[in-house]
Amino acid sequence: MSVASGVEALSCVGGTTQSAANLTRQKTGAQEPEDRELLPEPVFTGRKLTPEEFLPIAAQSETRKLELVGGEIVPMSPVSVTHGLVQMELAVLIGSFVREHQLGRAATDVGIVLHVGDTQVVRGPDLAFWSKEKLGQLETDQGFTRVVPDLVVEVVSPHDSWSYLHQKVLEYLTAGVRLVWIADPETRSVTVWRPNLQGVILRADDTLQAEDVLPGFSSQVSRIFA
Repeated sequence: MSVASGVEALSCVGGTTQSAANLTRQKTGAQEPEDRELLPEPVFTGRKLTPEEFLPIAAQSETRKLELVGGEIVPMSPVSVTHGLVQMELAVLIGSFVREHQLGRAATDVGIVLHVGDTQVVRGPDLAFWSKEKLGQLETDQGFTRVVPDLVVEVVSPHDSWSYLHQKVLEYLTAGVRLVWIADPETRSVTVWRPNLQGVILRADDTLQAEDVLPGFSSQVSRIFA
């Protein structure tokens, strides 16, 4: 286990946030692919969309997952087999634990409206968990939810740039998510982020825990990538 070095503090002051591009990620020994320098290209609609206007567009998209960032539609590439397998393993691990201990609900790819400063962003994380205290509001939502998850998990795809991933982490934490995990199949590591804004990198032999978010949950990191 190691603390991510060279990662500047993510801060939110007066409703504004530092640019995620100012953040750097500790190298893990693996060569960073060239295409990780690229960000998903937005689809410019001529005006900024609200989450409500975006909902029917996203619902009609049959081939690609869409997100809304800065009022612009951002199409996401279909995930790789490795990404899908890791996402499923995490969903089974967390979903079964949550159900067994009646802690709340977990779901994959749910559209979540995040309030980040003066803007609204719609993200669809690979996995999200809501504690049972939030279920009343969550289960009445139609379409996207505005209920902020307690835990968000994102699986790194080969095309994801580190600045893009840090932008997502920044948005989740600023919106009130208590715990963010970034699972990287290439390096077989999980970077853990909390509102104290210190990223901790867990390697294959380390133990992944969720502490107060999922009390009692524990798994060796390598199991996620088996």
